[in-house]
Amino acid sequence: MGTTLLLEVGEELGWLTVIGPSLLLPSGDRRRRFTPCLCRCGEVVTVTTHHLINGDTRSCGCLRKQTTAKNARKHGLKKHPLYMTWCAMRARCNNPKNAAYKNYGGRGISVCKRWDSFQAFLEDMGERPENLTLERKDNDGNYEPENCCWDTRSNQNKNQRRRLRSRKRSNGCNGPPPGAP
Repeated sequence: MGTTLLLEVGEELGWLTVIGPSLLLPSGDRRRRFTPCLCRCGEVVTVTTHHLINGDTRSCGCLRKQTTAKNARKHGLKKHPLYMTWCAMRARCNNPKNAAYKNYGGRGISVCKRWDSFQAFLEDMGERPENLTLERKDNDGNYEPENCCWDTRSNQNKNQRRRLRSRKRSNGCNGPPPGAP
């Protein structure tokens, strides 16, 4: 035989407060114990006592709706003009499959923790002025508020690291240079 599940009136379990005695009611082909409760949101519900006790039921359903809505709505700024700039910056530094990773994340350049949030990035950098792009003042420094600004492409071209260009020796043929072993 199962044990009797008794809850005290006024007992709180999750967002639910017991407001009356448990009742044994038919449920499908057997009988189950149900408990009337008042949810923190004000809704009165009758829930399976077993689910209430083991924590499977913690509210009238409003907690799940609230949590789902909160998770789905991180910042509501996905269509903001700077959102793709932010995504591209993070991809260059964090995603080894990104074509530019070798020049950013592969060199140890990272994005500060604060900028894991698009909202924080937007607060720190502000709206992008027309014809300007995101620039790191120190080309070897990380993406962080103190090291970033909006600048023109021509100024950014002056702030590039020096690339070593390989010089091909040419003697008019495809073989090794004269005198090479």
